[in-house]
Amino acid sequence: MDTVKFFEEHPILKHLILMLAVSVVIIILIFLGLKLYGRHGDVCEMPDVMGLNIEEAQNDNSNGLRYVVIDSIFQSGDPGGTILMQDPKAGTRIKPGRKVYVTISSYSAEAPTMPHVSNTATIAISTLEKEGLLGKLYFRVDESVAGAVLNRTYKGYEVQEGERLDPGALIDLTIAMRADNTANVPFVIGKNSIDARRDIHRAMLNIGREHLRGITERNRAIVVRTEPEFNGINQYPYGTEIEIWYESSDKVDGAKLAREFKVDSSKIVRPEPEESDDEVSPENRLQRRSNDDGTGYSEIEW
Repeated sequence: MDTVKFFEEHPILKHLILMLAVSVVIIILIFLGLKLYGRHGDVCEMPDVMGLNIEEAQNDNSNGLRYVVIDSIFQSGDPGGTILMQDPKAGTRIKPGRKVYVTISSYSAEAPTMPHVSNTATIAISTLEKEGLLGKLYFRVDESVAGAVLNRTYKGYEVQEGERLDPGALIDLTIAMRADNTANVPFVIGKNSIDARRDIHRAMLNIGREHLRGITERNRAIVVRTEPEFNGINQYPYGTEIEIWYESSDKVDGAKLAREFKVDSSKIVRPEPEESDDEVSPENRLQRRSNDDGTGYSEIEW
């Protein structure tokens, strides 16, 4: 009774306490609502669905994930509907029920049309890769336009934008380069076939012989070895072919292979140091070099 009487005698204080209590309740309700709506603290690991059929993935409701097809490309050797790429990648911590964006192989080898291909080599390579149309990279020394696409050919003939191609057609690019253009072999150990091929092409190198060892789905093919090998030092001319060996993702752990990879130092090629003028003996001062008249020998003053 004393408390009731107290609040009757102090109405302002009573209203302040009521307002504070209502505010606390509202804040609690808001946080509870956000937690339920955003599923805070409720996470799962993104599964590896590459190589699975899209219908198989969509029918798996264990995590409530929703698969959205954003593109389809013709991929030789893969059945229609096979998931070729996924976003987020496998192993990513995600919320259940989120959307997963995938690219799948087309269900039929429809005759593709030649897309618009940029004159810039890196963009042209990326465009043709996305369409599943990239063939070989050829290079021609032309320093005035180095890095530009000179020709887009199929079976040796120039192809125009919008032109209808044969099913499974691959477009070869001829690219301008500098005389001294070289590249390192990119590190692709532990990657799947599609990612490895992309990295090699973007280094301006070609895909050589591929050892799939009975693997029929490229997204299940994990790179275990390349020749030449990666070491981060050796340089190879643009267009060099990289031979690749694969194992099935059912047999090897790509992430573990990448972590445990060790560079073979015996295969590192280091350039020989150039002789300085002080190290050249008088007997060797007569050196062969190009003269204006092309005779080949001249005496260097010293």
